[in-house]
Amino acid sequence: VICILVPISRMYLGVHFPGDILIGFLIGLGCCFLLNFLFDKFHGTYWFYIISGIIALICIPSIIMNWNIPEAADFFKAYGLYIGVIISTFIEEKWINFSLDVPIKNKIFRVILGALIALGLKTGLKLILPDINICSLIRYFVMGVVTMAVLPLAFKKEGQKE
Repeated sequence: VICILVPISRMYLGVHFPGDILIGFLIGLGCCFLLNFLFDKFHGTYWFYIISGIIALICIPSIIMNWNIPEAADFFKAYGLYIGVIISTFIEEKWINFSLDVPIKNKIFRVILGALIALGLKTGLKLILPDINICSLIRYFVMGVVTMAVLPLAFKKEGQKE
């Protein structure tokens, strides 16, 4: 639903034209297929982390060139989240091994609690850190690590008590 509503809102607000939306959709779809293929092929191997690291390194020149450009804020957010998720994936696979084999009510609780904590972190860190690109990167990195490593560890520990 969000994938449909956001492009419509962008056109309604006059920020993008239909051609922009179509090209963005095609690029996004292509990236999804490519990344899904790479994930299926390499997940669980060290190649997954090598490829992820190379992608992260390729982005560093963009970080340096766009350090103080406000229009690049979304790139910094996405990069911070990407790094947080990659590091958290390694931590989760190596030491946590989180299980989804729980009743549906527990899954719903986990999703709601995780979303609330992520939103709380985003809002709280935004109050503490200035609204500049590097702070956005840090904020989204922390959100990625907390939601992908810290919360699964806490849920695993909680499940062990039951």
